[in-house]
Amino acid sequence: MKETSDGNSTQNGLDDTGEVGPGHLQPIHHSSASFPFHRQMAPSPDTIIPTRVPEQLGRHKSQGQKLEIITEDSADPAGSSAFLKDKMSNAREANPNSRRGQTIKEPVSPDTSSVIPKDEVIIRLNSSETQSNHWSSSTIKESRQRWVQAFACSLFFMNNWGLSSSFGVYQAYYQLPNASPSLSTQGHSPSTISWIGTTQAALTLIIGILSGPLFDKGFFYCIIVPASALMSGTFMALSVSTKYWHILLAQGVLQGVCSGMLYIPSIAIIPHYFNDRERGRALGLVTAGAPIGGMVYPIVFRSLIERHGFAWATRIVGFIVLGTLGGACLLLKPIVRPKEQVSLRSVGNMVKDAPYLSFLAAAFLLFCAMLVPYVFCATYSVTVIDGISMTTFYEDSDARNISLDAANSLSAVRDRAFYTVIILNGANFFGRLVPASLSDLGFPSEIMLGISTLVMGVLSFLWILITTRAWYTAFLVAYGFASGTLSTLPPIALRDLRPNTNLFATSIGIVYLCAGLGILVGTPVAALLNKYSSVSYPYLASQVWVGGFMFTGTVCVFYSGIYIQRRRRSRFVSNIGLFAIESPPT
Repeated sequence: MKETSDGNSTQNGLDDTGEVGPGHLQPIHHSSASFPFHRQMAPSPDTIIPTRVPEQLGRHKSQGQKLEIITEDSADPAGSSAFLKDKMSNAREANPNSRRGQTIKEPVSPDTSSVIPKDEVIIRLNSSETQSNHWSSSTIKESRQRWVQAFACSLFFMNNWGLSSSFGVYQAYYQLPNASPSLSTQGHSPSTISWIGTTQAALTLIIGILSGPLFDKGFFYCIIVPASALMSGTFMALSVSTKYWHILLAQGVLQGVCSGMLYIPSIAIIPHYFNDRERGRALGLVTAGAPIGGMVYPIVFRSLIERHGFAWATRIVGFIVLGTLGGACLLLKPIVRPKEQVSLRSVGNMVKDAPYLSFLAAAFLLFCAMLVPYVFCATYSVTVIDGISMTTFYEDSDARNISLDAANSLSAVRDRAFYTVIILNGANFFGRLVPASLSDLGFPSEIMLGISTLVMGVLSFLWILITTRAWYTAFLVAYGFASGTLSTLPPIALRDLRPNTNLFATSIGIVYLCAGLGILVGTPVAALLNKYSSVSYPYLASQVWVGGFMFTGTVCVFYSGIYIQRRRRSRFVSNIGLFAIESPPT
């Protein structure tokens, strides 16, 4: 990578937005899976070399580098390369006045019908040292090791975003009058209690602005080991907390900071191990750990608290967190590479890119709305679907002299409300895996992301009309699946928006900073707006809030998507027919 005169970083002939300048040389790692119209052809004896030679060839020759041209399906790449080099040598003999680095203007053979079409030439940039490009195939390890890394990262997601998704069960417990600690008896409203979970979720994303640059500088274990140990410690502190500010500090602030330190590294390490054909599926597997945690931890906490009480239930969850995070730290093996220089100038150049700015705006707007149904899904089940006010629900939960039928009915209402969270997270699991796998098959990630956010906006307005259990379950499944897409595809789309930057962790950290600010602002505001809703539609304000922000964010997604399509097309077309440059072995 090098600095241009205007201060922008370039790498392999590309600027940091992925646009191609004149005479630039760049590698192609595309395959026929990525481009269905790409025909595969092995070289034949009548094949002659294409007539286009990059302008920088002479400069690379002076640096002791050599040419290599291969075809995609050649059974013997080395032999094919030697054959084509012989053809190029014959071309120089037929054109004695031509020099390496100049265009060969005369064909070697009069049979011009057998010229390799430009889209049949595959260009490869090999080097004896690891390339600075994060997406280089030289960093791809053996299959078993790669998927072990993906599994370890999914354990991180289980214990960062998965814990944030589990806060609903804690919120319900804190609001019970007979709970210990009972925050409702201390004068704290449900809106005030929700700030604990909101702070935890927001910091999970916001702290990425710190962990991303640290990861780019090579401080991998310095990030994940202390954060993993401290995460378990927060549960020990939470188990002895009795006041609101104790819980806010332990569960909201400290758990949020630890989650944020684990979040970005667990995403940024994946491109080092997986190529374009498997990267989406790997990221889907990694992020699928979040809904698994969102399903497992509520069930564990609810079953333990009835037998052992709040303190020991929380400690046991902390031990599970310690074991899973410790195992992940032992399994992860980051690829050693040169430390990247993260400067304010490089970050400034990054945010000057209009499509990237639109992507940041989309992250803020969409996450302002995305978690609102997760927060209100259980209370909506009680108040609208079952028709019981929350005041009556909590009073009956604390009563000792209610009838058996009333107690059974109340237990059924509580169970149905609890499983709304499980349904959302279960659908979210498949929403993370399926679109990410489709992106590996060539489906544009930015298009799938835009469609999913558009669907979420439509679902938010349909939510207003839902009053039956069957339709509410269908809404939870559809919204959970679409929100899983929103959680997984941004890193994949960002890889296409900024494909040649060495500061990937920093760039994705800035995106999640904006997303975290959206959570911090959007969810509490939506809760406050519900106070102005009517009795017939108690959640109307928050439902309109979600729909409006989803539609606005979708516009920003499609704006960035247009530029992603242009840059992807520009990179492909500019690579057709170029020669490769291979560095000599040291």
